[in-house]
Amino acid sequence: MKKVFVIGGMKCGTSSVHHLLKKHFQVCVTTDKEPSFFTKRFKKGFDWYKNQFQPQPGNDVLIDVSPSYSMRHLYPNCTQEMHRYEPNAKIIYLVRDPFARIISHIHHDMLRGRLTTKDIDNWIKEDADCLLTTKYFYQIKPYMDLYGKENIKVLQFEELIKNPQTFQDKVYEFIGLENIPAEIKPFNVSEKRYQIKYYDFIHGIFGKSIISKGYHAIWYFINAKVEKPSLTEAQLKKIHELLQSDIQEFATAFQIDETLWKKWHSFS
Repeated sequence: MKKVFVIGGMKCGTSSVHHLLKKHFQVCVTTDKEPSFFTKRFKKGFDWYKNQFQPQPGNDVLIDVSPSYSMRHLYPNCTQEMHRYEPNAKIIYLVRDPFARIISHIHHDMLRGRLTTKDIDNWIKEDADCLLTTKYFYQIKPYMDLYGKENIKVLQFEELIKNPQTFQDKVYEFIGLENIPAEIKPFNVSEKRYQIKYYDFIHGIFGKSIISKGYHAIWYFINAKVEKPSLTEAQLKKIHELLQSDIQEFATAFQIDETLWKKWHSFS
């Protein structure tokens, strides 16, 4: 069977692509939307990972959608372990306007109780998770080295919003799927999100157990919302300075249409 890894980036439309692909009759996606085997669950072993796929007759492509696979600053061995396991895979890497991605990342961490708006100034620094995750060339470089650029497809989240049909066509063509009609729309998980305090602490102890699910249910009924933050001009300028070199190298390597990144393009 063919193997495809959708490696991220985080907050760049991986949920939409997961929902798009799981409807296709040739595809088997993992039972868990983000198995994150080569990053967070490698110790579970390969038998556990293989059991995440339950292919049906007619399925000839296995899909693993895990945004953490493009967080090499947190998981430096991910690409090497992945290539050792599946050296002939294809890679899909989703990206979006760097400013928009960072704002969504910050909002995600605010919902998890990891920071508040008062922390943002101190959080915007060269080694910050939100910035390193947005260094797209830095993240994709190990995949280029091991899998070859010809086996990597970079897609912009903005293409999904602007022209979903064209976006789907590019995904199907790259994977080699029959291009069947489908209902396509961005699947925005964030719209359903609510604050969950002490998220990391609870999951660190109980994982995805029934205790964690019960804890989620409590916060679901509390339904505390957190507004998406707005960054100041000074904060945006600092982010641009820290990312500019990497983004330029990435855009050149993969012929990225930076005009689709309106916030980022206004600084260029």
